[in-house]
Amino acid sequence: MHFVSSLFALAAVFLLVHANPLDTRAAESTKCYTTHTGYFEIIDHPFGLSKDHHVVYPATTAAPKFKVHFQLTRYGKAEPFIYWGRILVEESAGVKANQCLTTTPSSTPRILYAKLADCGSETNPAAAQSWSYLDEDFGKVISFAGQDKCTYKSGSVSGYIVDPKSKDGFEPLTTKDTHLVKIGCDDVPDRGVGYFTLSGLN
Repeated sequence: MHFVSSLFALAAVFLLVHANPLDTRAAESTKCYTTHTGYFEIIDHPFGLSKDHHVVYPATTAAPKFKVHFQLTRYGKAEPFIYWGRILVEESAGVKANQCLTTTPSSTPRILYAKLADCGSETNPAAAQSWSYLDEDFGKVISFAGQDKCTYKSGSVSGYIVDPKSKDGFEPLTTKDTHLVKIGCDDVPDRGVGYFTLSGLN
């Protein structure tokens, strides 16, 4: 697993094609469907969910790890190894049904946080709920696909921002005390950006 910006350049632009199903059967056939399931993590280090359902790092007793389903949309496949879709969080005692990983803005321009929110479209996820799954030689990984001006066309992709002081070289940069994971584009000089993944994929 490599966490360097050059790997993001392998990603293709995601094609957002809007569907107009003619009947209920057509609508059902165009819904997102689960392709991969696992705990949301970095390698073997899981993310956690805080009490207010923000994504934090690391997972703790107070912010337990959580299982998700990567759901492919039929309108986002651009290359054989790249898929566009959404991330549905598995229902549990602390998580109600129909919750998707959703980015929210921070007080710093172009830095995002992630939290749970009601899932939107079942066919074409909104930008804040858009994620990409990449299956390549270096591993099976996930990046955020909805950040403005951060696409293959711009030569950049969005992921978690790597803490420059990380001893392991891959741990995410988080907010002080609350440990919210910071998500951003790799178009900032000297910024390291890493991929997310799911348990059991690699």
